[in-house]
Amino acid sequence: MSQEELAEKLDVSRQAISRWEVGSAQPDASNILQLSKLFGVTADYLLNDDYESDHDVPMIRDTEATANNKLKKSRWYLCWIIWITGKFHSLYNITIYQGNDSSSRL
Repeated sequence: MSQEELAEKLDVSRQAISRWEVGSAQPDASNILQLSKLFGVTADYLLNDDYESDHDVPMIRDTEATANNKLKKSRWYLCWIIWITGKFHSLYNITIYQGNDSSSRL
């Protein structure tokens, strides 16, 4: 990606990108966050030089995909509980009563 392209995406000047590259200036916090999202890494990765290879890069989690996965698991779990409960009730022939009146069986 060229300095021009990156500058356009971050809404900064090409000269700002050049100063960041040579180390004569640092991006502000909002630019660091935009860079981390753009490149799919954490802000910590951008701020620290401790990482030796690309395998050390802490990637940003895809929170939407994670949330969808949890929702699918929750739905499956709920369906399973309902199914097991129905099997348990029919297996043991359990009758549920509502209120005190014995004639109000479900």
